[in-house]
Amino acid sequence: MKIKVCTWNLHAGLDPDFKPKFQESVALLKNIKPDLIGLQECTKGKHSWSQDFGFMGEILSKELNMNFFWCPTISNTFGNLALVRKDIEIVKAVDVQLPWKPIRSLSHAVKRILSFKVPLNEKRHAILMYLNLNGFKFKFINTHLGLSKDERIKQSKKLLEICLSDGLPTLLVGDFNEPISGEAVKILLDRGLNEISRVYPELNLYTFPSNKPTVKIDHIFFTNHFKLVNFEVISSNSSDHLP
Repeated sequence: MKIKVCTWNLHAGLDPDFKPKFQESVALLKNIKPDLIGLQECTKGKHSWSQDFGFMGEILSKELNMNFFWCPTISNTFGNLALVRKDIEIVKAVDVQLPWKPIRSLSHAVKRILSFKVPLNEKRHAILMYLNLNGFKFKFINTHLGLSKDERIKQSKKLLEICLSDGLPTLLVGDFNEPISGEAVKILLDRGLNEISRVYPELNLYTFPSNKPTVKIDHIFFTNHFKLVNFEVISSNSSDHLP
């Protein structure tokens, strides 16, 4: 059997210039028809630096005919979404809080302000789903890691523990805020997880920023139960990341 997986940071439905493009993102997802989708920076109603698109989870669930699980992070209106094809059974879905770093210095606060991130201290979570597709039992994890290296290393260690805890086939997707050469990502790779850019290191798989991508910080990891048969980084201007 084949499973098509997508990860995408939706940037709260805004393009790189902060113009509303959520409907374009919905149309793109409908066109590529993934079986599993991990989305970051989604909204539920009005969020401080975005517009009120409604609840993205309910809208995408209806438009894509998929079940969803919502995980708020920095507020009740901002967080991560996982969507699953309806014939894939969701056995269990869990919101896992990852280690995070509150504001501890003026420089950290300034960095958050200059990147338009509100609030200054951003909690990080992962959605952990136990799935069953015609008897094939596996885990699907969607996450968004922190801005500091120390944070990401701690968060990767926690994610690795979750991935390897029970021996189940596992897919881990999300915005990791660092390239494949980063220390947090290496923690995952060195302990047996694979990633698409490691399978094809010679190819340009950059995902950020979407208007002129120069780095790949959005990743799809998988255990050796899976074999990569195809992949694509899709051009889009409806977010600051590429799916």
